[in-house]
Amino acid sequence: MIRKIYYLSALLVFSFSANNLIAQDDGNEFDISLDQEDTDYSWQTPAGKYLEPSSFFSLHGYVNGVYAGSSDEWTNPDPTQLASPGQLLVPNSDNSSFQYDFAIIIGSELTERTRVAVEAHYVSDPSGRGAAGPGGLSIAVTEATGSYDLVPKALTISAGIFWSPFGIINKDWLGAQNKFSLVPRASGAYPVHYNERGIRVNGVFDLSENSAINYVVSLGNGLSNYNLSGQASYDNNDNKTITARIGFYPGLGKDLEIGLSYMNGKLRDGLDATIVNISNPERYGSQTSAFGIDAAYKLDNLSFQGYFVSSKEELSTDGVNSPGDIKRMGYTGEILYLFETDLEYLKGIRPKFRYDFIEVDQLYLNGLNVDSRTLDTRTLSFGSDIVISDNFRFGFDYNISTENGQTEIENDRFVGKLIAQF
Repeated sequence: MIRKIYYLSALLVFSFSANNLIAQDDGNEFDISLDQEDTDYSWQTPAGKYLEPSSFFSLHGYVNGVYAGSSDEWTNPDPTQLASPGQLLVPNSDNSSFQYDFAIIIGSELTERTRVAVEAHYVSDPSGRGAAGPGGLSIAVTEATGSYDLVPKALTISAGIFWSPFGIINKDWLGAQNKFSLVPRASGAYPVHYNERGIRVNGVFDLSENSAINYVVSLGNGLSNYNLSGQASYDNNDNKTITARIGFYPGLGKDLEIGLSYMNGKLRDGLDATIVNISNPERYGSQTSAFGIDAAYKLDNLSFQGYFVSSKEELSTDGVNSPGDIKRMGYTGEILYLFETDLEYLKGIRPKFRYDFIEVDQLYLNGLNVDSRTLDTRTLSFGSDIVISDNFRFGFDYNISTENGQTEIENDRFVGKLIAQF
């Protein structure tokens, strides 16, 4: 539990735009009006709200400063074999420490039908060893795409590097718009966040003034396994992954969206004899698929967001062992309410609550044979945001995790953060 007082770090953010910028809070997350009509129901990338589709050039950014309290066994190996216990931005240390994420989002409309978008993050590396320079700094380019409207609104084709468009999972990896500092463990039921390299098409069809359907489909290199190490900067095989999402606005305008997602691809071609551990799934060839449902609802100052993911990894035989399928299932839901004030320097207080669950099949050695067991983890998160203004807030949350079917880990953690953006 919380054993001492935690202090939050100060931070700085800058942003520049060729167009005028109007900041507003929708009670759910910080939002920036980007000269789009309220009736635009187009699918957006996780950082889509920062892009200005009608601007010759725009540059936006934020800095997310994070402080995490001590957690006795935070770095212990995860029995469910998920990639990490939380988001990259949460210090990967048992001790209390700080972390930051500085993001830059650049957009440009080259012609009436062509656009370029670039999203880059400057992150303090979780291990403290920076991939790009001293001070534990890592640079990650998460979006770099060129887009062309083949049929305005109905069909846009893009190519480059981009967030996998499955569901709304990847939105939580942008520190300035996730509600809690920890990424939901439920997201691990899908190959943990990755940036696809390939082509993407998307479009939208308005059904009425308050209803619409949008879609996005991508074909890319995919990845080789369900954790962060499965993503390479190059394609080392012919395996490709197709991902698709359909979003429904059933009639309440932008206050309610329901999404359906699907992914299918080959992770690994066949046996990797260099891996001698027969209980390691990366030893075997693998075909994977995933299905997801997501929903976001807003009613005045009350907002809800959640998703469900179910996936299956079909493992091939190595000639002796036939592990079968590895199934993963996760769901999460979070609710917030903004209590507004009339104070000049305090817009409101926003309590928040999240429940998070994941169930994972795990291979293990049962004597000389390979067997599987089901492990699950649930996390209860609660806290509050202090909304200073439309573009500045700080918050805190406490996260209690319980492991079942495995050794209990002392990995409860307090996290505080401060975010500013323009």
